[in-house]
Amino acid sequence: MKVHATSSMDGAMHLATPRQETAVFKESWQVVVAFCLVLASIALANPQSQNNTVAIGNAGDNAATLWQDIFPHLQYKNESGLTQEDWDSITRIASGSPPPTQKQLEIGRLAMTKLGPVLDKVVSTSKLRKCDFKHDYSQGFEMEMPELGSMQLASRILGARANLALAEGDWDIYLESVGASSNLSRQVAQLPVMISSLISSSIGLLSMDNAQYLVDEGSLTPEKAAKLLEAMDPLRGADPHGYADAMNEEYTVLISSTLDGKALAQMGGDTQVNEPYQKLNAEEIHEAMVPLEGVYKEMAACFREPNIEAALKKHDAAIATMELSSVNPQALPHSFFPAINKCLNRFFAQQAKRNALMETLQGIASGKLNAGALGVPAIWWSRAAAAARALNDEQQATVELLRLSSMTDDSPLLSTAITTLDACDTTVFEYIRRAMACESKVVSFAKLSSDDTPLDLALVGGLRGAARIALAKSMLPKHNAEQSLGLICMAIAASNALTSDPTFTHALTSQSIAEEIAVAVGHFAIRRGVTDELRGKLDLAIATIPRSDAFGFRSAQNKLRGVLANDLAWNFERTHDMTEELNKALAQKSTPWLFAVDIVYRSSEKPAASPDGTLVSMDDVFTPDSVKEIAAAWEARQIQIAKDREKENAQVEPEPLSKIPKHQRVQKFLNKINPPTMRDIALDMNRVADALSSIDKAAAKRRADKK
Repeated sequence: MKVHATSSMDGAMHLATPRQETAVFKESWQVVVAFCLVLASIALANPQSQNNTVAIGNAGDNAATLWQDIFPHLQYKNESGLTQEDWDSITRIASGSPPPTQKQLEIGRLAMTKLGPVLDKVVSTSKLRKCDFKHDYSQGFEMEMPELGSMQLASRILGARANLALAEGDWDIYLESVGASSNLSRQVAQLPVMISSLISSSIGLLSMDNAQYLVDEGSLTPEKAAKLLEAMDPLRGADPHGYADAMNEEYTVLISSTLDGKALAQMGGDTQVNEPYQKLNAEEIHEAMVPLEGVYKEMAACFREPNIEAALKKHDAAIATMELSSVNPQALPHSFFPAINKCLNRFFAQQAKRNALMETLQGIASGKLNAGALGVPAIWWSRAAAAARALNDEQQATVELLRLSSMTDDSPLLSTAITTLDACDTTVFEYIRRAMACESKVVSFAKLSSDDTPLDLALVGGLRGAARIALAKSMLPKHNAEQSLGLICMAIAASNALTSDPTFTHALTSQSIAEEIAVAVGHFAIRRGVTDELRGKLDLAIATIPRSDAFGFRSAQNKLRGVLANDLAWNFERTHDMTEELNKALAQKSTPWLFAVDIVYRSSEKPAASPDGTLVSMDDVFTPDSVKEIAAAWEARQIQIAKDREKENAQVEPEPLSKIPKHQRVQKFLNKINPPTMRDIALDMNRVADALSSIDKAAAKRRADKK
């Protein structure tokens, strides 16, 4: 196969994934390269260069002919005026995780409108079952498949169309988009080579992830679940992405190759190893590969095994057969076989995920499963946080003044506060109710995002803002005591949600919410109409606040030490396991140090400032200056990482450290880490008992006329 590692390849990558490939596609391409070009049988050529594809003839029911007319429109800087930012927006909305904001949705809608009539053609063409580009597989590694990049981009367009429709409440368009995307996955799978199966798999995974989000949301009715199952029918079956057929066809491509060992090594970027292999001519390569037909058939059969264990057993047996039968072991670069392991693991993992999803959808459709109970609470808590952040400055200020009892009954701002709180019934409060109704009470906010952000001030600020909205409304005299108690319980649930997902940021915010709950509980305890029954319900709600590790400080500390030990171990050579020494050293480090290092060394994004608005601001917990300092330290760390990578690329030999004891090397390394202190968390941990005591004391209050 002739690989175009020039501008044509660059063009394909821009189309496949604007600016930067997604993790799935990146993995796919790395797998292909790891196959040492024995499994990498196609070149992702520039989709603008369609002359390399064999003519197809009349369209009929063959989607391939229609795609040829569509591909020129799916380009960066085409006549539609789509920019790189537009493609980025489409890709982000298509992924659905993390859920796009309203602003991102608006940008995505504008980007999609630029596609014009091409969008309808993408949808209709994706629905056709047959897709044959009439490739000549006898070309071997010289064969090109320029359509793959554009077809993957088409899947993202369909994914964005689906999620935009869902945001607008258009279930029919959503189902049509999911069905088209699922069928597009089967179209790509009809190209019987491994890269096609990998891309088909990634397209199918996109549809499954978006459907799984609906399950996690807990909002599917039996009717909707049945329709969704029907739309995703192309993804069902033992091997919907054609892995087994692709593996068989790989041998055809391999045996048809006329390249010598040097050309193959250069094609795969594998010029530093296996020199004897590179010296072989094309005839010698061919002679060594002929006996491998049976091995490839055995590898293909691995994808028909019932489980990964049986598949790997057959895989190992096939490799053993290859080693015994090879007439020229030098011609067999074994490095591509571990990549088959990756494909098998991916195949069975996705199969298990697909089967579980389909079984769940079937259960909801039949009424055997309660969709609401399957809901993931983090989704609804994050929506409540986003809804609180969406309030404008005036709305936030008036609600906060009301919560702080800084607004008189004759204040002109009172009507604004009441109107705002009433409007929250269908947003903030509805989302909190949905979160509290979820059967699972364990919250994992990290699952909503692909980024690891230890200092997510937007999330915690919004969630505390949602709790504050509930507390403010609980203090309105127009509500009876039972309604006010329900609102206080919402704030308690918000605090507990952060506690159940232990990080220092969550612990500090949970504690802050609890301290504000104490004030509202005090107001509630002395209000008119509070019965002993309501007091009992209040006590039960307060009892849900964990006492052994209130707010999760200790859990966060223990969890963080373990995570840091594993992550920091990567700063040492792989031949020496430093985990034990790092665990011992980190046990001696203070909580402020651990917190700062977690943000600087583990955050995938630059720490952002607190969200705007008096209601959602976290400036009282994390001062703006401390956030700026930690952000500057994070930036300095990224610069150092870039320099370290340059050294690695230049193959600079590291300083020999094997003679220095491990514990000394660890101490030397940790002593170089000197991040700014964001907050002395030890002081906050000392306030835990006071925070709990203030709630208990407030709950024990009685009206004066009851004495």
